[in-house]
Amino acid sequence: SLVPTSVQPAIQELAGILQQSMQEIRTVSYLLHTPLLDDAGLEWAIKAYIEGFAERSSIAIDFTVAVDFGRLTPDLELMFFRVVQEALTNVSRHAHSSTAAIRLSRRQGPHGEIGELTIEDAGEGMGWDHRSDVLPARRQTALAHGIGQSSMRERVEQMGGRFHIKSRRGNTRITARVPLAPR
Repeated sequence: SLVPTSVQPAIQELAGILQQSMQEIRTVSYLLHTPLLDDAGLEWAIKAYIEGFAERSSIAIDFTVAVDFGRLTPDLELMFFRVVQEALTNVSRHAHSSTAAIRLSRRQGPHGEIGELTIEDAGEGMGWDHRSDVLPARRQTALAHGIGQSSMRERVEQMGGRFHIKSRRGNTRITARVPLAPR
């Protein structure tokens, strides 16, 4: 070998850092654009995402999709996918829950079919009053939840949907209901 033995540990450390950096770039690239969403649809994109997320976070995620859920328009699929990403990020960073459950279903609403996404965890709860959206200054995690919540709410409302959070210690449930175009 042309490399002196004294620098080999540094080279090995640099190789490890490079490998980790490449993995992080792939992860960020995937999060910015998920080709699976376009090709295979929402169900498969979420399955692939939560598989990697569960591995990185050690959170056990139960994912259920109604048999009749099927494909949605690309903008609706992207919206639901981004809400799942944001919600799971909040579970990982703030809820301190070892589990999460995600459900996708369709149901009949008063004006047509509705797509419904629920994400539930068994964590600490958000610790602020969702009825008034008041963020107490003493809870920094509440502020972070608030930013994530407003991002999710905005996405859902842009699609003509409704967004709701119910949170208490031991259970937080996020629900997004969006009108679906006729099949």
